[in-house]
Amino acid sequence: MTIACVCALTAAVGAAAATTARYRGSFQPSGSLRFALDHRGGHRWVTRFAFSQFPLANCDHGANTETSSLSYDVRVKDRSFHTVGIVGHRKRPRSELILRGTLGKHGHASGTMRVFGSAVPVDDTSKSAHDRCDSGVVDWSARRQR
Repeated sequence: MTIACVCALTAAVGAAAATTARYRGSFQPSGSLRFALDHRGGHRWVTRFAFSQFPLANCDHGANTETSSLSYDVRVKDRSFHTVGIVGHRKRPRSELILRGTLGKHGHASGTMRVFGSAVPVDDTSKSAHDRCDSGVVDWSARRQR
């Protein structure tokens, strides 16, 4: 009886793990991103979205990059997702991220991302840890990892 319960539990955990897909991709012209696609509660969610060396071409102290991640999950509706991340107060944010994405067929994903604000956290902190920047709209693409 115990072995049957353990086998059933193992099968259920295996099925739950199989519902997570991991994606890796890049920005144009540079930088990388990764995220997972989870199924829970009858919906799909983009989770663990993280990016590194996202290109910030227009900053007061010269071109720079940003590395960060979302601290929350984004619900997928009709194969698309969208979120606005804010650092600071909602009415007067220091930095904003606008992320849009579409999940295509055959493990492809693509979208755009924009980061802007008066105090964007930057990777090259030699002049300052934050800078006034606007990346403009940057395209990204990703593929599901096997």
